[in-house]
Amino acid sequence: NIVQTHSITLNILMDNHSDKPTIIRFEVQGETNNDVVVIQETRSVRFYCVVSSNPESYIEILHNGKRLASFNNTSDLTYDIARSKCEDTGVYTCSAINEVNPEPTTVTLDFFVECNY
Repeated sequence: NIVQTHSITLNILMDNHSDKPTIIRFEVQGETNNDVVVIQETRSVRFYCVVSSNPESYIEILHNGKRLASFNNTSDLTYDIARSKCEDTGVYTCSAINEVNPEPTTVTLDFFVECNY
């Protein structure tokens, strides 16, 4: 009797892949055009930012450069305005950084409140 033996080598690759943040979505929920959003004064609004990254990111939502909300080690962030007013008009930014990429990745949207004068 001839006995044949075969050796099988199994390589298991662990995904230790790290990448810089990518902003998948930055929107005003319920709006279809999120490049420019126009709403009526007194309406409630939710800004929603979703980020893909490994490791997770430090995310900020800003209004004209001023931080409104931030959270670390997350993949999404929301900011709510209970009753919009004229002063809420401006440029809103979602910004994300992580250990791999300390330079912020950003997406902006223009937000306009139609005021009742």
